[in-house]
Amino acid sequence: MLHGLYRILKKALLASAFFIGCSTVFGACMPKGEGAQAEVERVLDGDTLVLRDGRTVRLIGINTPELGRDGRADEAFAREARLELRRLATPGSRLFIYPGREGRDRYGRTLAHLVDDDGRLLAESLLADGLGYALAIAPNTTLADCLFSLERTARERQVGLWKLSPVKRLERGAALKAGFGVWRGRVTRTGLRKDGAWLVLDEQLFVLLPGSFRARVGTLRDRTVEARGWLVDRGRRSGAKDGTRQRWLLSISHPLHLVVMD
Repeated sequence: MLHGLYRILKKALLASAFFIGCSTVFGACMPKGEGAQAEVERVLDGDTLVLRDGRTVRLIGINTPELGRDGRADEAFAREARLELRRLATPGSRLFIYPGREGRDRYGRTLAHLVDDDGRLLAESLLADGLGYALAIAPNTTLADCLFSLERTARERQVGLWKLSPVKRLERGAALKAGFGVWRGRVTRTGLRKDGAWLVLDEQLFVLLPGSFRARVGTLRDRTVEARGWLVDRGRRSGAKDGTRQRWLLSISHPLHLVVMD
């Protein structure tokens, strides 16, 4: 009941924020409905934590830099993201959990939004501080527009990881490696697939697009775009079924993951 009362008060705060002129609106991104209470056991990294009931929760709508494993170094701001999530979700603290429409990922983790007692979405705080990248993976995309807006603001302010210009520019001969990132390049080729479309960035990166791009993929030729997602190494094979020879593959899961820059 207190949580419901807070939601009413929050609406009043949001309405007044326009007149106050704050640069960041507190609690701007909020899932619908009433969340169930959950207690924090421990934080694993910047976007994953464990609850007292044993569930491992992967936050919806954000991907934070990876902590180093198997001898690899931490990515920039990975430790800062984990420290911030530990501050927001200390062991024993109570949160409200809002599971996604798709409730689990392939690793068995619960996919959910988490909100603290003050009505603050944890992913919102991390993105506002520049400690992660916004994500939109269907069908868990109800807050995607809001979360991407927060990322854009952090990027404009150059806070957190945005201080380091983390967007990778594709150039001939550029060294690529598997994993999550944001890549910028020129569209050199485009085409259609049975269930979507594709484009090639700087003759190096083959990008798969969902069906929503079919009608306009041709207009992207020679444009500069930014694409985000997980880069996959297809090996040094040539003559793939799609007729391309690019070793590196990126699948776009949502239109927000491909931005035209010019």
